[in-house]
Amino acid sequence: MLCPLILPRSIIRITLLAGLLFAGFHSGFGASSEAPTEPLTARVTKALTEKKADDRLKKLRSIGAILSIQEIPEALTLLDTLNELRAHAVLHDAIVKRWAQLAPAQAWAYVAQLPEGRGKLELVRTTAAVFAQQDPAQAAAAVVAITGARSRIEAIALVAETWAKADVPAALQWTRRLPSGPAQEAALYNIRFIWVHSDPATASADVQQLPPNDTRRALIMNIAGEWAARDPQQAIGWAHKLTDNAEQEAAFSNIAESWADTHPPEAGAFALQLPPEFRAPAALAVVARWATQDPQAAAIWALQIPDDAVQNRGLTEVLNVWTSVDPAAAGVWVQSLTPAPLHDAAIQAYVEAVLEWAPDVATRIALATVDPAQRWSRVENCLNHWAEIDPASARQWLEAAALPLENKQRWCAAPGHG
Repeated sequence: MLCPLILPRSIIRITLLAGLLFAGFHSGFGASSEAPTEPLTARVTKALTEKKADDRLKKLRSIGAILSIQEIPEALTLLDTLNELRAHAVLHDAIVKRWAQLAPAQAWAYVAQLPEGRGKLELVRTTAAVFAQQDPAQAAAAVVAITGARSRIEAIALVAETWAKADVPAALQWTRRLPSGPAQEAALYNIRFIWVHSDPATASADVQQLPPNDTRRALIMNIAGEWAARDPQQAIGWAHKLTDNAEQEAAFSNIAESWADTHPPEAGAFALQLPPEFRAPAALAVVARWATQDPQAAAIWALQIPDDAVQNRGLTEVLNVWTSVDPAAAGVWVQSLTPAPLHDAAIQAYVEAVLEWAPDVATRIALATVDPAQRWSRVENCLNHWAEIDPASARQWLEAAALPLENKQRWCAAPGHG
């Protein structure tokens, strides 16, 4: 079998320059309105005189960003005069990115013939996506012919993703005609993650044909969240038909979280009526999303969670959000709770939420713990953190606090508390 012909870069340039010069006059891409008055060579030369490397590279990048289509051939030729590798790389990258904006098909033809390597791969990522935005069908035909396995896989996946954003069925039709292998798999992967957001109901049938793996589970989570945002009842009906317990749990949790974005009480009611094995993650997902909207309402709802461990985790989630916005109001609410076990659990959650950034506040709230055994343990832990940043204030508070004298004396006698 004949090997594909890889042309030397100088020949590639000569071949393309004639087309570029012609395109500059006939493709409708004239000089930029930002075109400077100095010739390109003078601008590049001036940029190279900058003493600081960062300034040199910044100016070269700026030069490339405003090139006209007529200046592209000259800019490519100037690359051969740059002895500094990083200057060459920066200007080359800027030229090709600008070229892709002005004439993506021409830029792609140039990039496709570059030697395989990291630099080519980066330019493939830029030009393939821009090319596909302008003309996805033409881009699709072009990228399958590129040499270099890694670049081909990357280019096909990018074109598929870009095309899917505009037309999923067309992107799928093209991708399914590709030969089986890594390129097709990468393209289908990208398309599916677009598809589940644009049409979750239709995409769900395709996803359920996939073999069980992390990708399928991630797609199911995306379908659940997107579908619930549109029609939670239909999403719930779909989730109930899933046969894998782990996938069902992920689906229910994401439905609850998405639904809580707009209707947290209804989402909460749905989470609590789920079977026990699915209830905890769904309830916690509701709490987390509800807390960002109305932390007090979320905290009140969290008290309805029947599982004590899940309830405590939910309160912690709410208080982490609430204390960052209004620690005073959160503290008042926590101290108002009854009976003692619930009150003390909420105080513990509050203390954990504020301890690192406000140990003085945490210490005062910890003192309200009803259980005497837990009270001193929490206060002592908070005091230790407080003493690390303001020992004098911590000691002054302790002296006036309603705590046993022996605890005060023992704490003050410990190293670093004197």
